[in-house]
Amino acid sequence: MEKNKNFNVAHKLSLAAQRFSHKKALVFPKRRGRHLFYESITFSELEEKVNRLACALSNLTIGKDDLILVMIPMSIELYLVFSALLKIGAVAVFIDPWAGRKQIENCCELTQPKAFIGTAKAHLLRLLSPSIR
Repeated sequence: MEKNKNFNVAHKLSLAAQRFSHKKALVFPKRRGRHLFYESITFSELEEKVNRLACALSNLTIGKDDLILVMIPMSIELYLVFSALLKIGAVAVFIDPWAGRKQIENCCELTQPKAFIGTAKAHLLRLLSPSIR
């Protein structure tokens, strides 16, 4: 069996969206105060949001083989960002936010990411660190 060198998870997402459009693709627990609820997204919603994000990232000149620093916790948003990066051929660089500022700065200096995608809290760290900026 010949391996497809152009295989991409984003392509599989498109196929799943066609086949299972209204089925839940992702389900994540969320907590608001004492209340626990579940946030979900269907395959068609996921594909639509990934396509819009991929287009927006491309418009920002993010493309194939660009290294992008991602600091988003496990969530639907993380999967959206990661899938959009895969779709445009960019490379996600994940750094554990618990690693500490010095280690995060070292990783940024080593990888020289082209862009940064993160939570509001992660953006505060970016403002404090020249390496992340």
